[in-house]
Parts: sequence; structure tokens; C-alpha cells
Amino acid sequence: MDKLDQLQEHLNLGGSIISFTPTVKTTVHSKIDNEDFESPSPIDSVNSALDKANSSLDNVNLTIDKANSSLDSNIQYVQLDLFESLMERVEEVLERMIPINPISHWEKLDIAVERGYILSSQEVKNLVGTKPSGTTWTRGAFIFTRTGKIGNQAGWKISRL
Repeated sequence: MDKLDQLQEHLNLGGSIISFTPTVKTTVHSKIDNEDFESPSPIDSVNSALDKANSSLDNVNLTIDKANSSLDSNIQYVQLDLFESLMERVEEVLERMIPINPISHWEKLDIAVERGYILSSQEVKNLVGTKPSGTTWTRGAFIFTRTGKIGNQAGWKISRL
């Protein structure tokens, strides 16, 4: 009867049957009887079941949190990979935007002549594009004369024609 009265009051206040939740009346005894202590009450059984369900939900939430943490970590790696790819692409574009001086290697050879530098075979190859050979070697307006060694490579003195 109490539940029907509660439902009537809920409907009078504008509620619906779907949203109705009856309230449970509990009584607290000041003295614990032996019978009550030996056999658990239905409320204790319900509370125990709720505690177990909440414990299971906590375990599920912990598992979900661990999975989300792992996903966040993987997302960070993907973002880092994307950022690195983007930076490589930006560097490629910037390299194409910087104008290349087609005679810069000749200007560098002029400086080597003026200052009397002796360049290794690898340095000459980097500047001119080919490795010098023989004791004297001519390339463009420059003569390369072999003059000893720089480490394990031949040393080349440069002069103008």
C-alpha cells in the first residue's frame, strides 16, 4: 500500500511511472537480537550485493583507465611521428626556396687560391663534383697540383690558369 501511495503522490506532482522510484523505509533497532545477528536481513544481502557490484565496476573503471592511458601514450607517439614528418617536409620546402648560387663553388676555389689553402681530395670532390687525379689536374679556370697528403688523402694546392 505504501508504494501505491508514493506512486499516487509522484503522479500528482507531475512525474511519470517510468521515473518513479519507491522509497524504502528502514528501521533501526537499538538492541541486536541473536536471531537477527545469525541470519542476515534482506537489506544486508542487498547492500552486500551492491558492494560487490560497485567493486566490480571499480575494477572495470580501473581497466578502462589503464586502456585510455595506453591509448593516450600511443596517440602521443603518432602525433610525434606526424610532427617529425611535417618538419622534414618543411625543411624540404625551405631548401627549395633558398636560391642556389651556381658559381658558389668557383668563388670558394678563388678564396682557397687567395689564402693558399691546401684541400684534401674529398674537399675538392665536394666543391667541383669529381675527384682529382694525377699530379696536376685542370678543372675550369683552376689548376690543382698534388702536394703531399692530408691524413689518408692527397693534398691539392690550387692556382688560377
